[in-house]
Amino acid sequence: MRYTAAAFAHNVTVTLFGTTAPYVSAFLIDRTGNRLAPAWYLVVMACVAMTVAVSALRRVPPPEVMAPSPPQKGTPQSTAP
Repeated sequence: MRYTAAAFAHNVTVTLFGTTAPYVSAFLIDRTGNRLAPAWYLVVMACVAMTVAVSALRRVPPPEVMAPSPPQKGTPQSTAP
């Protein structure tokens, strides 16, 4: 189930953004007259994605590093080979 959800999300985003990329590029070039407009659009969107990723990572608490607990009395200790 986990892989299906990830694959579905990936395929939907590739379909939405991958198939519309030539149309967006043609629109930007037509509107601005600048052949580099799609490149600037890509740069701006990459900056937006980086900002979102960094702000999302700052909100995730760091994992707790726990020291191994000492064995309790009366429990058998396993020896790993």
